Amino acid sequence: QQVVCLVRSSRVSSETDYWHSLIIKNLHKYNNPVLVVMPYDMIDGGVTLENAIRTFDRRPLTVYHTASIFGPTKDPIRTAMHNVQGTEDVVRTIAKFNESCGSNQLVLTSSMAAVRGPGQLPTGGDRNCFTAQDWNTISTLDANSWGKCYQWSKMQSERSAWELSNKLKVTMTSLCPSLIVGPPTFSNFTKDTKLSYSLVLVEGWMKGDSPVQTRLFVDVRDVAAAHVAAAAASRGGKRYIVSCERRISAQVIATSLRNILNEHKQQHNFYYCDPSKIYCDEKFDGGSIPIGEQEVLASDALKTDLGVVCRPVTETLLEMGRELLLLRGKGA
Repeated sequence: QQVVCLVRSSRVSSETDYWHSLIIKNLHKYNNPVLVVMPYDMIDGGVTLENAIRTFDRRPLTVYHTASIFGPTKDPIRTAMHNVQGTEDVVRTIAKFNESCGSNQLVLTSSMAAVRGPGQLPTGGDRNCFTAQDWNTISTLDANSWGKCYQWSKMQSERSAWELSNKLKVTMTSLCPSLIVGPPTFSNFTKDTKLSYSLVLVEGWMKGDSPVQTRLFVDVRDVAAAHVAAAAASRGGKRYIVSCERRISAQVIATSLRNILNEHKQQHNFYYCDPSKIYCDEKFDGGSIPIGEQEVLASDALKTDLGVVCRPVTETLLEMGRELLLLRGKGA
């Protein structure tokens, strides 16, 4: 099986090393794997993606589009527009090869931000929760808020992708994950290794640098499984929320993190972080849907169509905390 991984040009070398080491460790699972890392520019009009597709030698292919810019920038509105442009270019580029390569498909990584905005109410139905039929109708472009711009960009990117895929006859599936969390996948951790957003978040909670917050979470491994299954199913035309269905209270998360710090103290006779410094956001009550009540309808479709069952995210957060303690214990 041939895989091309497209990343920013500055990351080609490190990504090549990562994938090479992963394949070597798992050679027994693959049959003559071919994986190439190539540079990608999200706003080049599809040129780098087209170069990658041409390496597939006229065979049907699946494109996983996960790229979008997340985080503060000098011009958040421009950044949001780039996110939308990048997604539109992916659909148009895939369509160019429909005749020569056969039935190509796109698996688009969207977001719960495309399903609903902050404080938005579900549209209704049998259950008072969000479904794959809901769309964010309240997020707007705001030069003073990168968060609002990002949420708008995820909604508009997915809407544009559906419109173009239908027009250009590109088979498409969209996946809308909630906040993605998960343990590190690297074994050569050093003080210079950049942590993922979710690991930075959890470590900040453990240190008491920021309040523990209740979020709608999903484990990164379940998101990955959903992507693979969506391509294998080749259904197209479907949209899935990929998430646990209920929020965990900040108090439950904080208690779990204190417990693993106490476990670490018993095993190593010192505290990496003082568990008494862990504190919670006591103000947020869940917004339009109270904490603990079903917030999204996701599990049935994921299990029935894709064979994916999201693991309890409390276990994921504990695993992340323990891994962080192990990594920091190496002197990093």
